[in-house]
Formats: sequence, C-alpha cells, structure tokens
Amino acid sequence: MVRKIMAVCIALAVVLSVAAPARAATVDIYEGNISSSMLDYFSDILIKVSPLKNYVLVRSSQYIYSLYVGDFNWDGNRFICPSADVYSIATNSGYNAYYTFNQSTISDLTIVPGDYLVYSDLGSFPALRDSSESWCFIVATLLFIMIFCNILRGIFYRR
Repeated sequence: MVRKIMAVCIALAVVLSVAAPARAATVDIYEGNISSSMLDYFSDILIKVSPLKNYVLVRSSQYIYSLYVGDFNWDGNRFICPSADVYSIATNSGYNAYYTFNQSTISDLTIVPGDYLVYSDLGSFPALRDSSESWCFIVATLLFIMIFCNILRGIFYRR
C-alpha cells in the first residue's frame, strides 16, 4: 500500500513538473539500470522524433525514465543543450505495474553522467536502436526468403 502511494506521489510530481514553465535544469541520474522494456519504449519514441536531433536517455529516479531530445553538445564531461524536448515515463512498483507518459520542454539543460549509465548518440555511450537497424533486418530477412524460395523452386520444379 505504501509503495502504491509513493508511486502515485512520484507520478503526481512528474505531472506537476511537466505543467511548470520551462526553466534551467541539471538532471540527476539514478544509479540503477534501464530495463530492456524501457529501452524498447524509448527507441520507439525516438523513431518518431527528428533524426537531426541528438538524444540522451537517463534513469532519473527509481521509477522515472527520461529521454531528452535536442541539439546537445558533449564536451567529454557533460551534455549541454539550450532547449530539449523531454519524454518521461513514470512507473510504479508492484505486481500490477502501470506507466504514465509525459512530454515537456526544458531549457538550459545540463546532464553530467559521471559513472552512471546513460544512452546517447554522442560520445562513447551505448545508443538506442533506431529505425534503420529495424529496416536492415527486415530487408535482409526478405532477401533471405526470396533466395531460399528460388533455390527450392529450382530443386522441385525441374523439367
């Protein structure tokens, strides 16, 4: 019961922070890993946003994951962005998990990853999969099926 109340409070805090006007921010990073299901969700979101923008995915707290999309610069120590779109997913703990999705904009953003795990297309960080990888897999699979069908046709339909 206490965990559900905490999850609702966290989700409410995320909603209230989304409703607030854009402001300068430094992102705190939680030390936990990012689950594969969250990586899939954010990869799918990333496919829909501009491919010309950079991104940084962080775990902000135990129950909140945030994808920042904008014109980031990586100086070897921190990510800096004048204005970024923020896509956040808040989860709860427990057997019947539910997710709350929020979108907002933040200005003068600084993210210092330190030794924590973040995903980004900048620096030497792991990257999220993108649509080009999915399309390559689909094309390679279709090509394999076509070649395999032609081989079978050549074997079974000789005259």
